[in-house]
Amino acid sequence: MYYSKLRLDFNPFVDLPTKYYHLDNTEKLTVWNKYIDTNDLNNSTRDWFIKNNLFLKSCIIITYLPNSSCPIHVDGNNTDEYDYRQFTAINFTMGGRGSIQWFKPTGETPTDVFHTEIAKSPIIKYDEATSELADTHAGTDPAVVRVDMPHRGVNMSNQTRYSITLRWLPKLTWEQAQEKFKPFFL
Repeated sequence: MYYSKLRLDFNPFVDLPTKYYHLDNTEKLTVWNKYIDTNDLNNSTRDWFIKNNLFLKSCIIITYLPNSSCPIHVDGNNTDEYDYRQFTAINFTMGGRGSIQWFKPTGETPTDVFHTEIAKSPIIKYDEATSELADTHAGTDPAVVRVDMPHRGVNMSNQTRYSITLRWLPKLTWEQAQEKFKPFFL
């Protein structure tokens, strides 16, 4: 299992300033992300994390232009300087039809860490030729998702698609997140 749909009483897209929906540079990108200042999130989003004893660590909006996808990757890395590893996140999506896909590596596990225009934080990229599709979450229901397994976002429509991914402290493994968010499962 790679995701669990959630019933939540907040939506981070509500009242989000428009500056987060646009690309800041002139490069020809089809997918990019921006960190959202948590102070720009609506009160109900911030309050939900406080009420559930979680510190909202970061919030990222990912923009997918029509018919685009990001590379297969795992979020973060573990270095001596700082532990960027993430295990789980809560994702919200709006816009064009798309999905999150998870993969099982069939070849060698990569170790190279990349900082790209798409990913402002480090990622470990996987080769699609040595990855087998394992699961897909399609639709726009909020979900707690695994980001410690190879995955990618896909926009299969002629409309722009947006995803907001919320990260918190303490970090939760998949098993811990399943227990913590069980009362919110659909």
